[in-house]
Parts: sequence; C-alpha cells; structure tokens
Amino acid sequence: MISIFCVLNKAILEEDIVVDGDFSIIHNSNRLEEIGNENTFMTVGSIYYDSIIKKPVIIQRMLIDNENPYHLVQSFRGYFQHFLLSLWLLKDNSFNLDDIVLIDTNQNVLFTDKNPVLFSNSQGEYVDIGLSTNEVQEALIWFERLKLHFFHDAKDNDEMYDGSIELRINNNNKAIDYYSYNRLERAIRFIGLARGESFLPAKITFYISALESLFSTSNVEVKMQVADRTARVLGKDFEERIKINKVVSIAYSFRSNYIHGSVNSEKTIRKTLKPYITIEEFCCELDEILRQVLKLFLTDLNHIVEMDEASFNKWISELLYKEKSE
Repeated sequence: MISIFCVLNKAILEEDIVVDGDFSIIHNSNRLEEIGNENTFMTVGSIYYDSIIKKPVIIQRMLIDNENPYHLVQSFRGYFQHFLLSLWLLKDNSFNLDDIVLIDTNQNVLFTDKNPVLFSNSQGEYVDIGLSTNEVQEALIWFERLKLHFFHDAKDNDEMYDGSIELRINNNNKAIDYYSYNRLERAIRFIGLARGESFLPAKITFYISALESLFSTSNVEVKMQVADRTARVLGKDFEERIKINKVVSIAYSFRSNYIHGSVNSEKTIRKTLKPYITIEEFCCELDEILRQVLKLFLTDLNHIVEMDEASFNKWISELLYKEKSE
C-alpha cells in the first residue's frame, strides 16, 4: 500500500469528500496516519507541514508494488490537474495542487515533488472559495469525459513509457506528441496554459488559441472565422450571438494591439476593451465563453473532434448556412 497526497489550495471545505474509494479530499487532515507521522514532518519541513494540517488535502491510496516513484507522483499530478479542470467547468476558481508527497506502507517518504504551475481564476487572482460534495460529484461527470482524451495505456507495452507526460501541465512539455492531438485536445492544453497564467494578456492569448484550435480551418480571416463560429455554436438567439461575437472580436483586437505595442496605457486598454471597463471584467466574460464551448465539445459536439478536414469544413458550412428546420 502506498499513499500519495498534497494540499488542495484555495478550497474551503465544510466536510470530508470521499469519491468511491478512488480518492478523498480531507477537511481535517491532521488525523491521517500518513500526515501525523514524524517522517512526513522531517521530510517536508515545518512550513509546508503547517500548511498540510491547516488546509484540505487530496489523498489517494493504492495497492502498487515496484512502480517508479517519479512516474507515480507525476501521474497523480496530471490526474488531478485534469480533475481541477473539471471543477473549472463548473465555476470560475483558482483551486491548486501544492507539493506532492509519496509514502510507503511503513510510512517512509519515498518521493516529493514541487508544484510547477499555479492556476489562477479568470481575473488572474488566487482566491479562496467553497467546494461542496455535490460540486465534486458533478465535476466527476465531466472528469470521465476528459479521461477519454488524456488517459491512455502504455504505448506498445513499453514499461519505460511515462504516460504522465501526456497528462500534466508544467514547464517540461517538450516530450509530448503534440502533433497527434486532435482539435479538442489542443484546445484543452491551451486552456490549461491559460489557467496557469495570472498575466492577463497571456491568458487572453491562450484562450484565443484554444478557440482557434476548435473552430479555425485556415489562416485567412481567422478573427472573423472564430468569432462567427463561436457565436453560432453558443448563442441561442440573435442578441446572444451578437454579444459572443463581440467578446471574441475584442479578445482578438486586444491581443493584437497589446503584442504590437498599441496598448501602452490604461486609456488605450479601455479603448480596446470598450464597453468593458477593466481587463479583469473582460477576462471573466471570455473565461465563461471558453467554459461553455468546452462543455459543448465534450458533449453535443464531441462527434466532430476527430473529423478530417473535408468533413469538418462541411460541418462548418452547415453550421453557418443551413437552416435550422432542414
């Protein structure tokens, strides 16, 4: 039996949350055997130990022998980074995994891993918010859909294959087979990078890249393509489509103006973002659009994810021009 755990930052719990024996989110972790032992205290140090016993902890216990500790810890991080993405599909948040600790049956600490990325909320902030059992259960439904795209068996039974590379979001992603990603998987990767940014111009840039991954079919008039198609997919009526188109168009204008130096003062930022007063207000709107788009591609639009270029272009034409009654 091994145990892997880490602090879940920026989450306020009122009770322990147990997920069908798979993992638990513990509200009061100082009663856990793995955390109460002296080896843990000596390994992680007094500062992180104090954080562990005062904050919610995600813990997973597994009957595993002779596994690479590094791969186990990295797989844990990737697994729960995608679980956090599932929670983001429910609501804007800045939930984060902290440093991870791996402990064996004898309560010996085998491995620790520093957190490589911090997820911020839509406004680039790190804010404590509540997390309920019902929200976790709802997030697990989305998590099951995400698993289909990122959780795979070892390639060709290669025991040396580190499957966690495909899962985790950090600053060491060169080994990913990114060329084999479909449009949804590319978008999810960009959304993860956006959530890992508190610098809002970069967050906007990654969100636009996610939308382009899903909707763009060429490098010509990309702004119009993505704005129109996002609005068409999400908008339920004319007014809503106009609003969505406007938000996406503003995102493109802001990205372009900022990168090329046209946005160089608070006044020019407000002009680019008009009618939004602040970049934080605008990012909140854009974040919600990405959330709704990703939900659609995980459900009603999942059938187009693996379409070849010809089929996808046909789908786009029908989306834009075919009458609803046909």
